[in-house]
Amino acid sequence: MGMKPGDASKPRSTAPKPPPKPKKRAPPPPPEKEKKLWAYLAALSAGARHSEAAVTAGIPFGEVRREFSRNQDYRAAYKKAEADREELWMEQRYDDAHNRATVGVKRSVTCGSGICGEDLIPSDRLMELLLKKDHPDWFKTETKADITITGNPWMDIVQHIEGGPAPAKPE
Repeated sequence: MGMKPGDASKPRSTAPKPPPKPKKRAPPPPPEKEKKLWAYLAALSAGARHSEAAVTAGIPFGEVRREFSRNQDYRAAYKKAEADREELWMEQRYDDAHNRATVGVKRSVTCGSGICGEDLIPSDRLMELLLKKDHPDWFKTETKADITITGNPWMDIVQHIEGGPAPAKPE
C-alpha cells in the first residue's frame, strides 16, 4: 500500500522553500493606446454603456479588459467610473420617474371613430411609490389586526355541513 499525496502520515520535507518568483509586470501600453483607455473611462463615467464607450474612445473592449486585468491603477479607475455611471443612471431614472408621475406619459385618446389624439396621463401609483421612497416616515404602510377567536371554528363548519343546529353565538 503506497502513500498518497497529502497523506497526514507522510513526513514533510525540512528543506527550505525557494523564495516566490516576482510577478512579471507587463510593459505599459503605448501613449496613444493609453489615451484611448482613459477616454473609454471618461465616456463610461459620463453614462455610456460599455459598447458605446468603446466606440467613442475608438478602442476594442478586449484591450480595456486586458488593461483591467494587468493594471491595478486602471482597475481602480474603472470601478470608480462604473460607480459614477450607476449614480448618474439612478439620478436620471429618478428624474424620469418623477416626470412620469407628475407630468404624465403620452397616451392615445379614442373617440367613436378611432384615435382622436394624444393626452398626457400621470401615474398615481408611481407618485405613491416616489413619496414612500422620499418620506418613509410620512407614508407608513402599517396594518394592525386584533383577532380573537372564541369557540371552535372547526365545529361550526362541521355542524354547518352536516346540517346540525347552528352554534349559539357568544354575547
